[in-house]
Formats: sequence, C-alpha cells, structure tokens
Amino acid sequence: MLMLRAALGDAETAMDAWHALRVRLDLDSLGPASQRLLPPLWRNLSRLGVQDPILGRCRGAYRYHWSRNQLLFRRGAVLLAELAASGIETLLLKGAALATRYYGDAGLRPMNDFDVAVPAGAAGDAVAVLERNG
Repeated sequence: MLMLRAALGDAETAMDAWHALRVRLDLDSLGPASQRLLPPLWRNLSRLGVQDPILGRCRGAYRYHWSRNQLLFRRGAVLLAELAASGIETLLLKGAALATRYYGDAGLRPMNDFDVAVPAGAAGDAVAVLERNG
C-alpha cells in the first residue's frame, strides 16, 4: 500500500508514503505486482524532486517498459489495421487502452500483451487474420 501511495498519491501522500517505504524497500525482493509499480513510482517521486539512488533503478524499469511497449504498440497497430482492412470491428481493451488514453506515457503501464475484442460472429475471421500475420 505504501508503494501504491508513493507512486500515485498527491505530493503530501506520496512523500509520507515514500519516507515510510524507503527504510524497508528492497527492490531485489519485490514481487511481480510491486515491480509493475516501479515506473509510476519513479515518475511521481521525480516529479516531486526526490533524489535517491534507488530511483535510478526505477527509471531503468520505466525505460525497459517504455521500449517494450513501443514494440508491442507497433505490432498491435499493424494487426488492428489488418483486422480493419478485413472489415472486422475491434475494441482495444485493458493495458493498451489504458496506457494510451489515461496514462499518457507508454512507460508507466507495463504490459505483456495486446488485448482486443471482436464481435463473436467475426471471431473465426479474426483468428484467420491473426494467423496470416504470425
């Protein structure tokens, strides 16, 4: 909870959480859910002027996810265009939709996939398009 507050809270909330969290934060022992908070933690604390060596590793996590997401978005855009060219309507879901609409920064939302919904009647055609595109 402290990490979440430090990553997403306003100045007072984030700083209070950071001071309580910092004394016991061990990046090497974080679970996957907490690791996903490293990019927004870096962004929020940097914005607040916090200077701490641990934020360098958080920035590294941000850069890793930004780069990875760029590749994912590029591939996703190609597939969305192929689906559209085949007349298949799509709805972007979850991480990709959130990252582009609300986060405003592809590095703040770690993602492993690109979720798209299609009408049930077009599922077979959509699978065929995806298979043709690897």
